[in-house]
Amino acid sequence: MGNKPACMSLAPAAGAASASSGGGCKVIHADGRVTRLARPVRASELMLDHPGKFVCDACRLAVGCRVPGVAADELLQPRRSYFLLPMDMLYSVLTDDEMAALAAASHGAATAATAAWRRIVVTTTRRRR
Repeated sequence: MGNKPACMSLAPAAGAASASSGGGCKVIHADGRVTRLARPVRASELMLDHPGKFVCDACRLAVGCRVPGVAADELLQPRRSYFLLPMDMLYSVLTDDEMAALAAASHGAATAATAAWRRIVVTTTRRRR
């Protein structure tokens, strides 16, 4: 009621002007690598190229909320940013540490993001309480 998660701000990376003027989207990998897609792509195409990963719209992430996935048949929108995340994060509740790691990855700090992900994603199963 009245609470709306804010979109995670993403600083433009070097050369982002050419990608955003061309209408492409940006895909941020958990290790900090960034892929710029010039043509429209469906989420399923990315997931086929990266087994065990799912696509998440960066603007739909908020601490304390579940991590939503983009539908497989959905076309990724131009001038938007998406994360390619490990499948075990799908529908999990996003923690402060995970959001910090995603923010580091989105800002191009590949080594910091990699170190942060090593701390966070240590198992493939989550314990229920």
